[in-house]
Amino acid sequence: MSLPATLSNRSVVLALQEITEDLLPDGESVARTLEEAEQILVRLLGEGAGGDAGPVRLPADEGSALAAGRRLLDLLAVDEDTAAAAAPVLEDPPVDEQLAVVEVSAVTVVVFALVTWLQTKVHIKVHRQSRNNTVDFELTKEGMRPRDLAALAQTAEQVLNDGTGPQL
Repeated sequence: MSLPATLSNRSVVLALQEITEDLLPDGESVARTLEEAEQILVRLLGEGAGGDAGPVRLPADEGSALAAGRRLLDLLAVDEDTAAAAAPVLEDPPVDEQLAVVEVSAVTVVVFALVTWLQTKVHIKVHRQSRNNTVDFELTKEGMRPRDLAALAQTAEQVLNDGTGPQL
């Protein structure tokens, strides 16, 4: 299944939100804030590069976030762990039918959706200690080799690859 070419920007955001909710095991993201989600991405990309990852660039604006969101929807549609959740949403994409909507930043939606996709591959724990958070990873799939983690990090980076946002 591929992403409909005519999918509106708003539908991209709504589709990512719906798929993310469907993929979350307990209905809650492991990250509570955008900052925690960014920390997870930094840690994963660093682990995938053997600890030598350069700075992570997040989308700088709504346009680049929507482009990353479209790439992520394409990935979710073909990934063996997410295709079943993505297919019904992409076959009948959500439309904005509400008169008054609280809009969430596309950057935030994309980052949380990407972290949710990563949760289908690795088990992510966030240890919170007052204001200082640490992010720990535990692999969910036995036998995952370092090159598998590197491929996972590379895929995440490709989703964000056109991002020109602040370096983390």
